[in-house]
Amino acid sequence: MSFEGENGNGAIAEWQAKRETEIAERDAADAEAKKELKEEAVKHIDDFYDNYNRKKAQQLEDVRKEAEEFQKSRDEFSSQEGTTTWDRVLQLINEDDADQVAGRDKSKFKEILQRLKGNAAAPGA
Repeated sequence: MSFEGENGNGAIAEWQAKRETEIAERDAADAEAKKELKEEAVKHIDDFYDNYNRKKAQQLEDVRKEAEEFQKSRDEFSSQEGTTTWDRVLQLINEDDADQVAGRDKSKFKEILQRLKGNAAAPGA
C-alpha cells in the first residue's frame, strides 16, 4: 500500500520546502537577535569603561588636591610664628581626652606638656 497517490510527492516536497523556509526565517531572526545583543553588550562595556575612567580621573584629582591641602596645612603648622615645638604638640593632642588610656595614667604627661607651653628655653623648643 502506497500513500503517494497523484500528489503524494508534491505534499512531502511542499512540507519540506515550508519547513526549510521556517528554519531559514528562524535562523535569520536568531542571527539578528544575536547581532543586537552583541551590539548592546559592546555599548554597555564601553559605557562601563567610560564611567570607570571618568571616576578614576576624578578620584586621582581629588587625592591630588587633598595631598596639596595637607602639605600646605602641614607646612603652615610647622612654620607658625611665635610658637615652640611644645606649643604645636599641644595643638595636636586633645587635652580633653581621658587621663586613663588602656589602663595607663596620661595626666602626668599632659601636665609636663602644659608646663613646656610657651617656654622658648625648654629643651627641644
